[in-house]
This record gives sequence, C-alpha cells and structure tokens, in this order.
Amino acid sequence: MKIGIDDIGLSVPQHFFALEELAERHGIDPQKYLVGIGQEFMAVPAPDEDIVTLAANAALPLLDDASRASIATVILATESGIDQSKAAGLFVHSLLGLRADCRVVEFKQACYGATAGLQMARALVAQRPHEKVLVIATDIARYEQNSEGECTQGAGAVAMIVAENPRLLELHPHQGRYSLDVSDFWRPNLRSTALVDGKLSIEVYLESLRNAWQSYRADGGLGLEDMSFLCFHQPFTKMAKKAFSVFEAIEPEAAKALGEKAYSTSQLYGKAIGNCYTASLYIALLSLLDNSDEDLTGRNIGLFSYGSGSVGEFFSATVVPGYQAHSRRKAHARMLASRTRLGHEQYSTWFYGDNHPAVADYSTPYVTGGAFRYGDGELTTMSDVLLSWPQPAVACLTLNRPHAGNALDEALLGALHEQLQALAEHPGLRALVLDGAGEHLCTGADLEWMRRSREFDHARNLEDASLLANVLQRLDDFPVPVLMLARGAVFGGALGLLCCADHVLAAEDARFCFSEARLGLAPALISPYVVRAMGVRQARRYMLSAEVFGAEDALRLQLVHRLVPAAELEQARDRWLATLLQTGPQASREIKQMLARLAGRDHLLDEQGCNLQLIARLRTSSEGQHGLAAFFERSRPDWAQ
Repeated sequence: MKIGIDDIGLSVPQHFFALEELAERHGIDPQKYLVGIGQEFMAVPAPDEDIVTLAANAALPLLDDASRASIATVILATESGIDQSKAAGLFVHSLLGLRADCRVVEFKQACYGATAGLQMARALVAQRPHEKVLVIATDIARYEQNSEGECTQGAGAVAMIVAENPRLLELHPHQGRYSLDVSDFWRPNLRSTALVDGKLSIEVYLESLRNAWQSYRADGGLGLEDMSFLCFHQPFTKMAKKAFSVFEAIEPEAAKALGEKAYSTSQLYGKAIGNCYTASLYIALLSLLDNSDEDLTGRNIGLFSYGSGSVGEFFSATVVPGYQAHSRRKAHARMLASRTRLGHEQYSTWFYGDNHPAVADYSTPYVTGGAFRYGDGELTTMSDVLLSWPQPAVACLTLNRPHAGNALDEALLGALHEQLQALAEHPGLRALVLDGAGEHLCTGADLEWMRRSREFDHARNLEDASLLANVLQRLDDFPVPVLMLARGAVFGGALGLLCCADHVLAAEDARFCFSEARLGLAPALISPYVVRAMGVRQARRYMLSAEVFGAEDALRLQLVHRLVPAAELEQARDRWLATLLQTGPQASREIKQMLARLAGRDHLLDEQGCNLQLIARLRTSSEGQHGLAAFFERSRPDWAQ
C-alpha cells in the first residue's frame, strides 16, 4: 500500500521584518545574520493572527467537499499552544467546517511534533485506507528581545493531507529515531518566550542526526547514495549546512557526489520566513518541491526532524509522478511577495507588546486579509470581500473566497456592492484596486449558487441576476480610477468586472474564458461592458466558442493593458499607482465622467434591462436546466455528444 502526502499548503503572516534593520539597531554587521545564520527576514504575526489562523489558512486551500468528507482525523502540532487543555485543532476543525465524526488531537514535542503526527497519520491510513488525515504544523517562534535568539524568530504553518495513493510524496516505511533527555531549549509555564542554550542545542541536534541516521539504516532505509535531496529541520537556514557536514564526515563519497545542491533549494523559503518550529522541516520540503528547477519525479528525499529536549527522526520519501500538477508554487510565491515590510517600532510593538490582554473587554484591530482572523477574543471567518489601504488614498478590495476560486455568489456580490457604494462616497479616495485572494482572480459563478438557481423560478432568477448587474454598474460608474489585477483563472462574470476597470494588469500565465455557453447560458449581463472593450467581432468568436484563451490573446483583444510575471504584479501595481497619484484628483474624476458620456452610458444601462430578462429566461429554460444538470453530473450535455 502506498501512503504519503497527498496535498500540502503553506501559510505565513502578511508582514515581515528585515534582519538588516535588526542588525542596524544592534550595531552589528548585517552579514552576521545574512551569511552567519543564513537569514534575511522574519515573518511577523499581526495582533489578529495566531497559530490557529495560520493553521486554518494553510489548510483551507487543500479542502473541497470530497476532502472534507474523507478527513477523519486532525492532528495539530505546535509548541506555541494557546490552552493547557483544549487542542488548538478543535478551533481549526470548526473554522474549516470539517465533519463531526472526526478525532482531533494536539501533539507537542518541541519542533519534532509534526513528524510524530505525520507518522501517526500514516499508520491511521494504513488501518483505514478510505479515510484521510489532516496534519498541521503551526508555530510562532519567540525569544527575548535583544537576545541572541531574536534574529531567528518567525511564524508560519504547513498543512498536509495524508492519504493512500498520494499525489505528491510516497512515505517509506523505514524510520530512524533517537531520544535524549537534555535541557537545550525549553519554555516554562507563564513565559511567552523560550529559553535556549544555543551552542548545546546545535551539538545535541547533530548528535541526534548521527544516531537517527544509524537507526534508519539499521531499519533497512536507503543509503545516502540512493538519495537526491536532503531536507533538515532549520531553526535558521545555515543549520542545513551544519547538518550536511555530518554526512560529509560519515558518508564522505556519497556526500561529495550530492554536494550543496542536496539541501540549498530547501533553504529558500526559510530565509524569508524564519524559524517556525514544528513547521520548519516541512517549509524546507515545500521550498524544495516549489523551487527546484529539476523534474523531481521518482527522486528520493531524506528528511531529518529534530525537537529540542530532545527527539530526532530520519525518514525518507519518493516524489510521485505528476506531482507538478498539484503544486501550489504560484500561490506560495505570491503569498511571500505580497507581504508588507515593517519598521522596527511596529515589529517591536506586535512581537513584544501586550496585544491580547487578560481582560474580558478588548478589541483586536483588523490588520490581516486572510480567510480567518483572531478578533475580540474569538476566532472569526473573514468577509467575502476584504477592504485594505495599501496607501492612505488608495483602497484595495480583495475577493476573499480562495478555497472556491473567489467564485461569485450572492454573499460576495452583496458585500462587494456594499463596499463599492461606501467607498464611492469617500472624499479622500484617489484610486481603487480590485484583487483576488489566493491563486485566482475569480473563476466565475459559484457552483453551489448555480446549483440552487436550478430550483429558482423566473422572478427569483431575475432577482439573483440583478446582484451582478448592480455590481457591474457600480464599478463602471466608480468615481476614481480602478485598477484590477488579473491572475490565475478569470472566467465568466469576472470578465465583466475586468471590463469595468480603467487599467488591468494581468499575470503572464492568466487564463480567460467566457464559459457560459457550455452550460446552455449566455454572458448576458457582462456583454455590454465586454463588447465596449473588445468589439462585437471578437466577442462573437469568444462568447460563442467558450474557448479558454491566454494572457497574450487578452492583451491583443484589449481586455487587459499590460502583462507582467505573476510574482511581479504587486510591484507593477505600485508603479502604476505612483504614476496615477501625480495627476490632479479632481481631473481624474472629471475625465472618468467625460469618458462615460462619450461611451454612451445611458444606452448601456438601457440594454441591461433586456439582458436581465435574457439570463433569467435561459436559467429556467429546458436547455439551461439540462446544461447545468449535466455540468453537476460531470457528463456531456446532449448537444455536445
């Protein structure tokens, strides 16, 4: 039976602090951090982020209806526990909407806990192959301010689904373990920061690796010559080099053949995030899978997990064919690239201030834009549309249903219309940015919403269609310039939003589609805006064929204005905003009104009344009903046989 990691996701705080600034504050050479320990940045949690929000945000993209139904166990590993009794995983279980007949436990053994969880998950799946296990490593590494450990702080979470016939990594049965009672690192009750003997901890780590390797080999594990890569627990990324030196001493020929490339790619994410305790080894693994320029199919990876106090384990895995199709590399790269840099004062306040006082009545400020946040003493689900202010006069609305591809439903459209209406009255607003959380801008209409529409009569379908029509009109009439970032899938109604924007930046790998005709429907509500942008001739081709087309075609069709690499969308956004903000505020508003008059806004609005009737009629027609039914049954409609 093949058992292993079927899916894996990463979550990090939305802010970071640069170690070069910490070095400056301490009056030391920045190279001590950048080269000496191999760290560039540390991830810094905001007051409304904690191990639960990080865990839930890491797991959310992995879940769909099928995986939710099959997950029978949740194992959360952390050494940043929030309760001495209740498992933090129970909060995560609730936020993710997992089934009730599910066991939830919390594992603790310093940085090793997630590996114990992974091995337990493997055993559970072997016992009950039809079930899956969700393993989450989540931590916030804290040390005393101005201590030697401060430079290794960080925060993050990794979520893994363990299953039979995994799509990413097959775990090998061989394991090597080593435990030793030693006081190299500990965090007593009533302390929010850890105590550590750094020199002793490194010595015990290396001793643990030597003994765990010998135990692994005695258990029938692979030789070093059979491995292509090594992933080590990295409290700081230079530790990977120190760990590799163990093999250079005991397996010199095999280690020489592997060289630095055996571990260097696994260091990339850690340099930008910092220490994440239980998640550090699995961040290294993700860094390798996401960033290797080689095809890893069939390659063996050795993994060493270490938790102070101490427990070490060496195990191995093989990369499964087709793993690339299930990579979340782009989403992870975007997550890291879109973070906000903090100055020392803000970093110090967040990391060392009393952000969660022990009183009943307090309020946590809204800072983050993830799917979940810690607020007012409780964990809450965020709005479907998030409002943030990247600059004082620039608002950003983010479609916030990443688990559903930011698909449009009545709740999201209602929230978006409400936000647009409020922002339109903001006197100091200079620009609006529209973006999507996660991998996609918007994949079109929500599947569950479409499923419900099959039961609606003509009047109810007319009412539902009005939600999108109102948003399109409000966005098209928005008084200040609107910038849209198009990434991932931009399907169906999302193309209407796109055509109402004043400037569109698109990722080079973005995909576009007027998908309605495949369902026996029509892109009725978006058609006036789309035809205005690309012309009737081109609209005929792409609306009638419902074909998927790429970003270069979208540029040629004048649906977007500029293409940039996906990882550079935020930088391109900032450059365009910097240019825009050099123009007169009143002039921008007057130009928008002038162009609306020239484009014949009144005629466009007249057409929408007919289009509302059309979409309501098609949804209740026999062809529309059949097309939707075929889609949900994953079969071809009669006309496509």
